[in-house]
Amino acid sequence: MQNKTPSFVKFAIVAAVLLFGIWFYFTPYLVVDRMKQAVERNDPVAMSECIDFPAVKESVKMYLSAEMGKKMREQKSDNPFEALGYMLANSMIGTVVDAFVTPQNLALMMSGIVPDNNGNHGGGSPGAPSGNDAFDRKLSYDGFNTFNMAIKRRADVGGPIVLSFRRDGLFGWKMSAIRFPDASSVPAVVSDSKAERAVATAPPVEQSPPPALVEEPQDVSERLREFVNRYTEAGNASDLVTMLQLYGDRVDYFQSGYVDKNFIAKDKGAYYTRWPEVYCQVNSPVRIQQLSAHGRYAVEYEIAYRVNNPAKKTHIEGEATNQLYLQVDGNNISIVKENQLVRSRARQ
Repeated sequence: MQNKTPSFVKFAIVAAVLLFGIWFYFTPYLVVDRMKQAVERNDPVAMSECIDFPAVKESVKMYLSAEMGKKMREQKSDNPFEALGYMLANSMIGTVVDAFVTPQNLALMMSGIVPDNNGNHGGGSPGAPSGNDAFDRKLSYDGFNTFNMAIKRRADVGGPIVLSFRRDGLFGWKMSAIRFPDASSVPAVVSDSKAERAVATAPPVEQSPPPALVEEPQDVSERLREFVNRYTEAGNASDLVTMLQLYGDRVDYFQSGYVDKNFIAKDKGAYYTRWPEVYCQVNSPVRIQQLSAHGRYAVEYEIAYRVNNPAKKTHIEGEATNQLYLQVDGNNISIVKENQLVRSRARQ
């Protein structure tokens, strides 16, 4: 006579298999939730554990290269120097991507703060509320080994930005790619570093007389000072995405004359790559002068700075005067001119 398995044992086995199946299905959702919690705690270490950085950077590099190639084919220019410019820009993609793909910037995307067609985002910081009502998020499988998180600002016309996850082992998942709806959602690539030269090569100069502090509405003065704080914090975090959002479309940039955001992206990206650790502290009141142009203000303040490259065991420190011309248009403030006077500099 054969022994029969009790019915409750069969039920327990079926229930266990069912629960395991449900848990197995939701493993990528659990990873996304873990990353969201890391964003809320402003914990870049926990965030990094869920990201395959080499794979993500490679996906962005491939996207930028494809976009550049498409633009060259569309323009069909016979100018050999224009083609050379694209080749040089393509060679610098890695520098910009290294500065763009950071835990802080990926946290912005996880929070729903996604660059729009003008390089702006919905505001806030990785640890701040992300404005859930302004964004649509869709989580879905794309095959057995791929899981996608699509994020789209409801006001945008284009498609969503997609954070793609790949299975890591049987139960783990890691972010492995970013897919952009259009080329304007990612940083562009151009030429040589001028901001770095201002700190690294400029000789000490006499400090110019500070502009007089004018009596302005309290809210304007406070907004300009808060803008300086955001500018300083973005620089200290080497946050290229946030930094670019602080500039206008055309900027009188150090000694380079008028440049666009592409130039600034390359310049800042090269600077952050050479100096992975940046620290700047405002050491004076922010002096504000209203200019003749409507909504235009000159802002000047002193800083103490220190930049460090641990791999090369070198650092530069000193003091300087930052000079910004800011354009105020309603709720928007942007940099239209930037310069720096280095008053002291020591390299070790």
